[in-house]
Amino acid sequence: VDHPRIVGCQHLDDVARKDLLAKTLVSNTTGVLETLRGWFATPAQLTGLARIEGIAHLHAALAEGRGVVVVGAHYDGIEFAMRHVADASGQPMPILVRRHNDACIEAVVAEARGTYAGATYDKKDVAGFAAAVRAGQGVFYVPDQNAARRTVFVPFLGVQAAMLGAIGGVLQRAGGRVLLMWARRDADGRQ
Repeated sequence: VDHPRIVGCQHLDDVARKDLLAKTLVSNTTGVLETLRGWFATPAQLTGLARIEGIAHLHAALAEGRGVVVVGAHYDGIEFAMRHVADASGQPMPILVRRHNDACIEAVVAEARGTYAGATYDKKDVAGFAAAVRAGQGVFYVPDQNAARRTVFVPFLGVQAAMLGAIGGVLQRAGGRVLLMWARRDADGRQ
């Protein structure tokens, strides 16, 4: 917790930092459990667990026949949020992903994501991802914050933070409409 790169914690005393750490651990653990629920629950089991604001923008873009890239960030509720948005869209929404190094784990994750994504595109298959967008599909793009290559550093809350420099190129190549997505977990557990 005393690490100097933790943004926004310098003003917290030891008690507040410990509280923040505990809340972060609970949130991350909840995110793992939500991921599993998003992967394996039936649509009926997910009914009422999310409130999606702005879904009309996705429906409108899809109705026009335009592909849509829904851009999110890697946070602990992203898989659950993508499942809810894909279910609300009425169609599978593929994801651009980084494959796991273990083939067995990758097979389980790909099959689980297939329940709402239909397909996944390896991060190196930008051409396939872009073709899906040009074909009028809605797709998810959730880039890692820090990658080994193509990383640029930009100011974020007064600290230089790593960001992928390729994001603009991927979005330009894919075409279609770009919509931003983020999720918040309410006190009652709903997203």
